[in-house]
Amino acid sequence: MEAVVFEYDIQTDVMNFSRNIVKFIPCQVRIMDFSQSLELAGKICPDDLKRAIMFFRPISYGTNEIQEYFRCMDFEGKFCWYSVVGRTVLDEKNRPALLYGTYTKIDVDKEEEIREIRALADEITALDSIDNAGQKIREIYADSTMIHVYNLMMIELSDYDNLKEKIGRGVAEQAMLEIARILRRSLRSYDVIGREAENRLVVCMRNVKDRGIIYDKAAYLIMAVSNLWVNYRMTETSTVNIGIAVLPNGMTPEYESMHKKAEVALLHAIKNGKDTFSVYDVEISSQEELWSRFAEVSNKDFVKKTMDSIESEAFAMDASGNITYVNPAMREKNYHGIDDIKLKVNGEDDDSWMSLEDPEEIRELEANVIFPETGITRSAKVYGIKDQDEKFWVVVIMKIDPDIERIELEKSWSNFHETVTQLEDFVWEINITDNTCVRLQENNVMSIRSRLFVDDYEGLRKYFLDHVVFRRDREEFLYLTDPGFLRETVHKGGQQVCKHIRFMHRDGNWHWYSICMAVRKPREDEGEIEKIFLIAMDIDQMKRSQDRNQLIELRYRAMLDNSTFMSELARDNERYEHVNELTGTYVFEYDALKKDYYICTTFEDMFAVTPEMKENEWSMLCGLKPEPEFRDRYLKFIREVKSGQDTHEVVLRLMNRFNVPRWFKITVQTLNGLNNQLTRVTGILQDVNAEMEVKRELEFRADYDELTRLYNSEAFCGKAAEILSLYPERDYAVIAADIEHFRIINDRFGIDAGNGCLEYVGKLIQSSLERDDIACRYEADMFVILFEYESDDDIMDYVKGLSEQFQYEDAKLCGSSLSFGVYKVDDLDIPVRLMCDRARLAKREIKGNKLLNVAVYDDSVRLRQVKIAQMESEMQRALTEHEFVMFLQPKVDLNTGKICSAEALVRWQHPTRGLVFPNEFLPQFENNGFIKKLDEYMWERAAEYISELQKDGIELPISVNISRFHVNHTDLLEVLIGLTNKYGIDNHLLQLEITESLFTADVNELYRTMGELKDLGFVIEMDDFGSGYSSLNMLREAPVDVIKIDRYFVDEIMSTKRGRIIIENTITMSKQLGMEVVAEGIETKEQADFLKSVNCDVGQGYFYSKPIPKDEFRKMLDKSFDD
Repeated sequence: MEAVVFEYDIQTDVMNFSRNIVKFIPCQVRIMDFSQSLELAGKICPDDLKRAIMFFRPISYGTNEIQEYFRCMDFEGKFCWYSVVGRTVLDEKNRPALLYGTYTKIDVDKEEEIREIRALADEITALDSIDNAGQKIREIYADSTMIHVYNLMMIELSDYDNLKEKIGRGVAEQAMLEIARILRRSLRSYDVIGREAENRLVVCMRNVKDRGIIYDKAAYLIMAVSNLWVNYRMTETSTVNIGIAVLPNGMTPEYESMHKKAEVALLHAIKNGKDTFSVYDVEISSQEELWSRFAEVSNKDFVKKTMDSIESEAFAMDASGNITYVNPAMREKNYHGIDDIKLKVNGEDDDSWMSLEDPEEIRELEANVIFPETGITRSAKVYGIKDQDEKFWVVVIMKIDPDIERIELEKSWSNFHETVTQLEDFVWEINITDNTCVRLQENNVMSIRSRLFVDDYEGLRKYFLDHVVFRRDREEFLYLTDPGFLRETVHKGGQQVCKHIRFMHRDGNWHWYSICMAVRKPREDEGEIEKIFLIAMDIDQMKRSQDRNQLIELRYRAMLDNSTFMSELARDNERYEHVNELTGTYVFEYDALKKDYYICTTFEDMFAVTPEMKENEWSMLCGLKPEPEFRDRYLKFIREVKSGQDTHEVVLRLMNRFNVPRWFKITVQTLNGLNNQLTRVTGILQDVNAEMEVKRELEFRADYDELTRLYNSEAFCGKAAEILSLYPERDYAVIAADIEHFRIINDRFGIDAGNGCLEYVGKLIQSSLERDDIACRYEADMFVILFEYESDDDIMDYVKGLSEQFQYEDAKLCGSSLSFGVYKVDDLDIPVRLMCDRARLAKREIKGNKLLNVAVYDDSVRLRQVKIAQMESEMQRALTEHEFVMFLQPKVDLNTGKICSAEALVRWQHPTRGLVFPNEFLPQFENNGFIKKLDEYMWERAAEYISELQKDGIELPISVNISRFHVNHTDLLEVLIGLTNKYGIDNHLLQLEITESLFTADVNELYRTMGELKDLGFVIEMDDFGSGYSSLNMLREAPVDVIKIDRYFVDEIMSTKRGRIIIENTITMSKQLGMEVVAEGIETKEQADFLKSVNCDVGQGYFYSKPIPKDEFRKMLDKSFDD
């Protein structure tokens, strides 16, 4: 696919495109203030402006190459997709100065793929939209074949809104774009990353076998994202926090539940501190409902400040009876069933509950607060208050009741003892004086006794030491239970001692137990003996969880704070990936010993990597897809790589993951170990697409014409000379092809139509070439072809074929065709340019000839061209020095015999050759276009003479000729009106003769021009009627006032009866159509008498007078030709 090269000067805001931009996008090659006119001047789709602005004006230049997809308008007003790739160039101050790269149009199938991707992706970051991310995560959760820890991470950047407000949305969105790039580099291609809100992202890692991996990744992400976010932070309190929800394999996750847990964990992380993560657990879960309820209250700060100052127990309710806030005094009581509280107004029936639907009616009421779960009733006062948003709240303040306090306290102690007893796995009461132990309770600990009773303390210790205590914990157990240690503890005041020791559990596994030694002071009625208790509680699950959390914490802290090695390793890895992205480098490495591949994170962003590409040492190379034209070269390269230990390089185009070809420099090195066995294969793919496209574009511009894709003249001459020297025995012809009336196409339809015609002819010629034939656009609308032939018929057949295939619509409307000049190469010693000139000279011989469109160069052509060249060198001087003079031939009214008008004819009064007649110079002037200047010169002489006659009181029309050049030029009316105004004459006096042959070309345009002239008062004459082109139907349609019967038609009057009949009927029909008839070429009285007898109006010819100078004509005006 052809690419458009661009260079954007960021500092001056100037965009420059390669010239082929006009083939795709209707915009200028150079655009000033580009960023301010992306839509109007750059023709970028309004829906894609945001992406385009971020591409051309990026906030961060962390990557050397950037890529984007957006749509641009084509010449039909439709928007087409383009892949736009750019690289930045920095100035001496390390600031971005230039952005250069390519626009590449994307095929229709790719357009649909991009639309689908855009529909599923966030517009700025290209991450999955929240809906698409949710669908992918649900699919992961539903995959029961994978053994992994289900997870969901929620990442939030605080201060995002502040950043957007203070600096601008563009900066904030650029920050999110950079963060999205970090996430892509840090995670795997099959992990899910979605954008849930402007400042919130969700991540789900697939196929994670240990939750520690998730925590390590979260710690790394916080470090990496925080390092970037610090460049954008508005305040010191800006943070990056992560909430994590995990669910082990074997449990069925639900997306909505996991999302809610991750959100709760995120809120917990935000609450706990700066740049950290939290994992959802039971402790956070207990706060979840209250937290989410508070988050829904827009004015919770007002309620909180109002109620926290109340010393009594108090809570707030909304109109639905839901508790929205509990003050600290009430939270300390830890009431059961607080959510089911009911309010009843004092004095009302038992079943009558207070209505809160109209809080405005509540001002200050006495009420009872009823706790249905515990049956407790408390007296309270109920108040209705308004916040600053005019929202009503119901505030309940409870009264202190000592009896209820005591009852509740006793119940709480009872519940506490019951709960503690259930938690204790065994309890020993030790009497160190008697050396006895009362085994009050033993649960789940491996014991040989099934009932509890007083036992020998030393024997019990020995039994536990041998059968119950874990070998490594025996020293701790002996120390804690040593009678001497117990006595010492009693003497020191009975301090509490706790140890963690492993006991054999009844399930056959070692469990961690927390063993505490406590001393209870004796009551007065118990004497001097203190009670010593050993209490053990199974903490195995908690201990293992703590150990795991400590390990995670150690990893996290080591990475963030203490471990220089891990931090540097992480930074090195990030730098390495960053360098790869900056330089457009994609790396893979195969370890033959481990049979495993390493692939850099950016590799899968560029190429679609399938499992089959990781099967063996060569599968990665074989799996990459070269563009079809490079397939053989790539296969040869792979064979060379396999052949032995060495480093190999190749530059070619590979298909990327979007099936778009790009240039890469591929370097592969193989390393062998002992016994010459392959140990490692390393591949580096360097993206050189921009450089190669620029190189190819520059090479193309040096040798080819951008518009037609043919050689330019310089390259053609060199290539043709090479071919002629290589094959001197072959017959070659140089053929010059020209587009007739090309200038008219440009004038009438514009430059784009002219360029389209040139491009069309270029493709036509290119498709016609065979063997070693070559062609070029020599200049303007001139093409030159080096054509190999065997006979002259080959040349004629070739040019005939091109002529017949030339069907460009705008050219046909202007009467354009192809004309050819041929030089048959008979002298190999002359330069190729001279050969081209000879072909062009031959072509001039037939320019404007309707019956012939090809001429062959010979000596007669050369001599004629010498004469023509001399004439052309003199024509401008002759015009300037008024060597062209006006002769007049009178037109006679056949009824009166008086001169009624005249025709202005040109003669060249040459200073050395004398009087030169028109047939010697007009054909050449029509070929080279000088006729336009000469016609306008003659019009002015005629208008000037009409003005002179008017001053003498004579009003005499004079007709002038209008050539094909003027009919097709838009300034015809302007020139004629300018002359009549300049000389102060009426428009009808300057009569316009249009040659009949013009009526066979684009008659619609001709009739439009003639109609406009008639509307302005000019008289239109059809000249040379009957010369072979006219039809009687034409008379009905053509907007003419006068027809002039051709002289050759008049000659038939006296020679054939048929001619007289045709003349008579033509005159009759013309007069019936309201036209005047002029017969030219009258040479005899018999012709004049016949024409008068058939009612012809005017006669002209040598019978009356030959063309004469204007002074002689002035003397004839009073003459009568009646006799």
